Amino acid sequence: MPRKPTYEELEQGVGKLKKDYIERKLVFDCWRWWLFLVVIIPFSIFTSAVAQDDVHSRLLDVTAAVPRDFPPHYFVDNNSKPAGFAIDIMEQIATIAGLRVSYLIEDFWTKVAEAVKSGRADLIPNLGITALRKAWVDYTAPVETFPVSIFVRKQTYNIKGVEDLSGRKVAAVKFNVGVALLQSCEGIDLEVFNDVMNALFGLLSSHVDALVYPTPVLKKIAREARVDHRIKIVGEPLKEIKRAVAVRKGDAKLLERLNRAINHFVSTEDYQRIYAKWYGKPRPFWTASRVALVMSGLFLTAFAAMVAWKYYTTIKLNRRLVATIAERKQAEEALKESEERFRTMMEQSPIAIQIMTTDGRIVQVNDAYERLWEITLEDLKGYNILRDEQAKSLGLMPYIERGFAGEALSLPPFEYDPMKTKTVKKGRKRWIQPYIYPANVENGEIRNVIMMHEDITERKQAEEALHKTHDELEANAEEKTKNLKEKTEKLQRMNTLFVNRELRMKELKEEINELKSKIQEEGKS
Repeated sequence: MPRKPTYEELEQGVGKLKKDYIERKLVFDCWRWWLFLVVIIPFSIFTSAVAQDDVHSRLLDVTAAVPRDFPPHYFVDNNSKPAGFAIDIMEQIATIAGLRVSYLIEDFWTKVAEAVKSGRADLIPNLGITALRKAWVDYTAPVETFPVSIFVRKQTYNIKGVEDLSGRKVAAVKFNVGVALLQSCEGIDLEVFNDVMNALFGLLSSHVDALVYPTPVLKKIAREARVDHRIKIVGEPLKEIKRAVAVRKGDAKLLERLNRAINHFVSTEDYQRIYAKWYGKPRPFWTASRVALVMSGLFLTAFAAMVAWKYYTTIKLNRRLVATIAERKQAEEALKESEERFRTMMEQSPIAIQIMTTDGRIVQVNDAYERLWEITLEDLKGYNILRDEQAKSLGLMPYIERGFAGEALSLPPFEYDPMKTKTVKKGRKRWIQPYIYPANVENGEIRNVIMMHEDITERKQAEEALHKTHDELEANAEEKTKNLKEKTEKLQRMNTLFVNRELRMKELKEEINELKSKIQEEGKS
């Protein structure tokens, strides 16, 4: 018969298999990375270039008129190219709609509008929707919505809303909806600035008392100018403005093409990313382009380091696995010893012990329990302490429920008769002093509840005998006291008669003496 391998030999075998597996996986990973770098990436670049050439052959050329300086929607970057929120959105929409956009940069909004009206431009990438502008452009579905709010200096406290603007100088920006909103308000001294930056610093320099402008745009500009801590918004927004792509009046095909693309684009993560880029937190130093530039320089170094690191971690993991196996073995032995100690303590304990699940079922009892009640665990299969009517009638259920909730406590002494329990109907009646407490608590969860029964039947019987003797002694004492009282009363009556007789005898003697004295006196005479 072959010899059974030892635990140490099994551990060595498992360790060797793991080492072989890790070495093979390392070789496979190296081949996979080589295939990725040499074959897959060049093939992807080639197919992408072919597809791009095919798409470009079917693109529709359009011209977009944009203002030179209207951040964050429009501005000109260091390469003299248009940039901003509206440009990023337009480029994404153009890709989806199959458009190739060329940009016509104008110095003022009025010239942007003239370019569309005259036909030099086909569209404006982002323009507020107003009734007046609908006379010369058709709007697509909205690409953004923002409120127009009242901005004041941080230390201004006497302007709390539009009703406080009467009699004050209020700024707005030319070709912005804020101008129309303020013109409809009476009593306001309106000052129109050519650009938003001049309007912002006009507010900060106290040249004007308030500024009305789209909220996210001005917040972005103030944050980039590092003056956002010096302004605040007051009152409710004056209006919610929707902005969309403005298409030259009558170009229905281009409008339909753009609408399809916009309806798809505004629900994508790309739109959310662009919105967060321009209206979210300040742009961090480590942008995606900078990270890509650095990563491209470190890629080969990182790959070599990854191979070395993987080899190192493999060795480290192997050592950790061996240590973990040893720790687990020690923990299992410690658990086994703990369970053995508990089992020995429970079996040898002179106190009756029952172990219950959290739903009230008894799963284990010791020999002392069986001797106390003269029942076995088999007799308790249908018993549940949480549904024990006898315990309820004795008023014990609140104590039991506290024990099952995790509290260690002693119950009041009581006399219990298993014969009166429907699910048992066996055993003998005993007086007990019970104790209940939770056990096997892990991460705040109770696994079992233990109840210990101290047999106090003999003590109770002795107490009852003592009470009976005491009652009998008291009864005898009362009887003797009654007899003594009767004799005392009789003696008192006899004493009273005797005293009265003595007094009468004394009176008779005195009367006799008086008569003798009288007789003697009469004889002398």
